[in-house]
Amino acid sequence: QIIPLWDMKRYLLFYQNYTGLPFHWSFDHVWSLCVEEHFYILLPLMFLFIQRFVAEKQRKIMVYSLVVATIFAGVGFKALSWYFTDGKDTYSATHNRLDGLAWGVLLNLIIYDHGHRIKSYPYLKGIFLIGLMFFLVVIYISSVFNSELYNRVFLPSLVPIAYFLMLMAVYFMDFSRWLPVRFIAYYSYNWYLWHPVFVYFIYDNFGYTPLGLLIYLVLSFPISVIMTISVEEFFLNRREKILKKWFS
Repeated sequence: QIIPLWDMKRYLLFYQNYTGLPFHWSFDHVWSLCVEEHFYILLPLMFLFIQRFVAEKQRKIMVYSLVVATIFAGVGFKALSWYFTDGKDTYSATHNRLDGLAWGVLLNLIIYDHGHRIKSYPYLKGIFLIGLMFFLVVIYISSVFNSELYNRVFLPSLVPIAYFLMLMAVYFMDFSRWLPVRFIAYYSYNWYLWHPVFVYFIYDNFGYTPLGLLIYLVLSFPISVIMTISVEEFFLNRREKILKKWFS
């Protein structure tokens, strides 16, 4: 599973999600990081474009319009990839995943403009339950019918809608007393990054068993804590210092 030097460039330059084989199973889930990297470059460029070329009174309408258009584009690209390409790869390519992240931007815009109304809305629990039930139905259809078209086009297009509803419902919820959840959530990003290193080793030796699950948790989560502190926090703190120095 060691990545040879000649193959590292697609990981270092964030285009691994467009390259396909050869795979390195312990690191191939970073396709999602490529999508995020591309999106977080395109998003500020979109804002800069609007600020530069759109009249101030029309900017908000333009922002909403482009975000909604991005959602439709992501869904449309998945359909086009399915019907008009040989590979039918709708899973990892950035243009096929834009809608999922655009739903998050749309939620942020709505909360920014109408957060006071959402916060006082009396039926937020109902919205959360609707989103949760929608999510369960989407997953149930996937597991029962096992349609490749559904799983590749509809499933990744519908799941973000469910999370949009659930996140909007709990956005203003007080999680200060949910200490175990907050603790896990803080280290979850690095847990996601490092967990595949352990999965196949544990599966080969212990299978899908309660003991295997326990060993997986005992091994993988402490690594996520170590990497969060030694890598993520380390570089975030230095980034903060650099930004303060440059833009003080």
